[in-house]
Amino acid sequence: MKDALQGLTLRAVIDALRWPGAFAAVFLLVNSQELFHTFAFHNDYLVFDFDTHRCCLGHPEAVHLIGIGRPLGAVLLGMQSALLGSMTAFMIHRCIAVLTIAFCAWLFFAHVWRRFALSGTEAFALSAGIFLLPAMEINSFWATNFLPGVVT
Repeated sequence: MKDALQGLTLRAVIDALRWPGAFAAVFLLVNSQELFHTFAFHNDYLVFDFDTHRCCLGHPEAVHLIGIGRPLGAVLLGMQSALLGSMTAFMIHRCIAVLTIAFCAWLFFAHVWRRFALSGTEAFALSAGIFLLPAMEINSFWATNFLPGVVT
């Protein structure tokens, strides 16, 4: 163990954590409203009318989603809504959404950095630029839109 740590310098640690730290800082700054405040969007409040005895299709929008050809979205929304029982649960779901989007941005960053031989700054700007677009922000702010909106 001591031999493995012997060549490790502070500069090497800083270089290794530079891009993950940049991603964490940018996503924390951009998404701070949704991570630290309790709120919901207009149809997020429908989960409080959710009938938990009807399993996966009890959400009021399930019929609409099936009607427009998104049955998987209806089931996912029903399953997610069953877990949303309080305003704090909305905040937890938004945190999961932000972490998922940040993880996808990190994967894209690593891919374009290695595959296309971009500099770290270029890969970071491209990844952050794509994954901080309004469509991603809506999916992270709007708790009941995250699963059906992203997956279906």
